[in-house]
Amino acid sequence: MKRSLQEIDPTVLEGRFRSKADFYYYLRYEGKQFSWLTPVIVQRYLPPVELVSKDFLRDVFKNKKKLFKLSEVNRIEVPLYDELSVDNMMAEYSRDEEFMTYLPVVKAKGKRQCREYMFNIFNSLYPQTL
Repeated sequence: MKRSLQEIDPTVLEGRFRSKADFYYYLRYEGKQFSWLTPVIVQRYLPPVELVSKDFLRDVFKNKKKLFKLSEVNRIEVPLYDELSVDNMMAEYSRDEEFMTYLPVVKAKGKRQCREYMFNIFNSLYPQTL
């Protein structure tokens, strides 16, 4: 019986991982079956590790935030135009709840969303727009 990522109780995972990096590795690269989890193929598309907080990971397991499977991501190379900057995209689409559920909350001063991750998510949600 396979279970989805959202069906896993976060308290089951708490004692299994020692750090945010362990969770990150599990979500991004793991595809093995674990006897303590029932088979779950994870391999999710995540933002860069420096933008992933424990709160973001907690929200993923509580189904408040979402992650695409790696196979579902429509990758895109976006040219470096001012109109297509991270700040302009966030200003225009920050009210789009579906889009924002895939992005981590960036609170640190001077940090912003990863451009590649943000545009890949946007292109996966709205392939006809870009």
